[in-house]
Formats: sequence, C-alpha cells, structure tokens
Amino acid sequence: MGRSQSVVYALPKKVSVIGAPWIVTRETPQGADENILGWTHLQSRTIFVRPELKRVVAEQVFAHELVHATLFDTGVHNVLSDKQQEMLADALVPLILAVRGGRA
Repeated sequence: MGRSQSVVYALPKKVSVIGAPWIVTRETPQGADENILGWTHLQSRTIFVRPELKRVVAEQVFAHELVHATLFDTGVHNVLSDKQQEMLADALVPLILAVRGGRA
C-alpha cells in the first residue's frame, strides 16, 4: 500500500427516528469548528459524522447525534436547554451502543 490511506468506516446512510427518515453522511459540515466531531442539521434532517474518525469514535458520535435527532422529532428539544440536551446525548450513548451490540 505504500502511503497511509484514510479508511471511512460505514455507518447507515439513512435511519428512521420515530418513523421519520434522517440522512447520515460521513462529511464535515461546511464551516464546522474543528472540535466538533458530529452535527445534527435539523432543517435538512441530516446527521454529519466526520470522515476521519476511527470506527469506535464514529459510532459513538453517530449514537450521540441520533439522540439529538430523537429529541428534535419528539419535541423534547423545546423543553431542554442545550446543555441538558448534550448531557442526555452523552449519557445515552453507552446504552445505544450496548443495545446495538457495540455498534450504532
């Protein structure tokens, strides 16, 4: 192989949250801060996960963003502060990964 190549680990391209479709992409959103590993764009119903992340981290980020999508689709995002939403998303990641057998 010679030169090191970046491997983009597969995540689902689409997910259904409470019956509503979301697009999942391994792209970095335009203008995203370098410290942001994932992002949920509510208007386009797209979950972004940085392509350079290793599989385990990408799956954790995807699970975190999936919580944000769920909070949006249930309307719970309207009653929780941003900090509370982040704390809840972080807290639920291990549960989501455990239910999915270690994979988001």
